[in-house]
Amino acid sequence: MTISEIAGTLLEEHFPETYHNELLDKVGLNVGIRTYRKRDFAFRKKYLRLMKNAVQCVFKSKINDSLVGVEAAHIKWHQAYGPDTEENGLALCSLHHKLFDKGIFTVRADRMIEVSEKASRMGPYKELMTDFNQDYIRRPSLDLFLPDAGFTEWHVREVYKGY
Repeated sequence: MTISEIAGTLLEEHFPETYHNELLDKVGLNVGIRTYRKRDFAFRKKYLRLMKNAVQCVFKSKINDSLVGVEAAHIKWHQAYGPDTEENGLALCSLHHKLFDKGIFTVRADRMIEVSEKASRMGPYKELMTDFNQDYIRRPSLDLFLPDAGFTEWHVREVYKGY
């Protein structure tokens, strides 16, 4: 097995995609990464269509009625066998998706947003993060699409840096 294959396996099995480039840069590897576990690529399109009125971020833009700059973030990571289902997703801009994956903020089982006190408060952090602390996520059109408490509890326990 080559270093590229080992690195790819470690990244795919243990970290969300938002971590990959940063981790590779930190260890000085420049390798292409291959996805090992099949993803449902229709998930993003379907999820964002269903959630277009419940995007959690202030930033959202549309071109021809399609959301731009908004991603379907897994609450329980794909690498932790989180499913590609609506109750395991949040509609976030790419910045907030990465911050969510890094544990800078979380969504609790009661759907309240909690921002970590451990996060640096540099630049426009107040407007981008702190102002959302203790707010509740936007409700989707159907309660069926609300985040499942099991997935949010996993994120609080395994990813969130507020402890």
